[in-house]
Amino acid sequence: MGGLKHVPEWVKGCDTGSCVEVWQGTNSVMVRNSELPQQITVFSPDEWSTFLEAVKRGHFDVVRQKDRYGKIFQ
Repeated sequence: MGGLKHVPEWVKGCDTGSCVEVWQGTNSVMVRNSELPQQITVFSPDEWSTFLEAVKRGHFDVVRQKDRYGKIFQ
């Protein structure tokens, strides 16, 4: 097994045409855009857990409002 290299198994999730891939190891979590797989962001398990909790609480939700003419703005 000396010549074999472990290749991470990425989990892919897509929404409205945009895809993100996540790989979770023992000591790190890696995230990348499926269209730019060479650009990887690495999180510790604690950082990733904190991020997921913030997402679940709606911390990153975009509130879209309309002006008096019905035009959407953020």
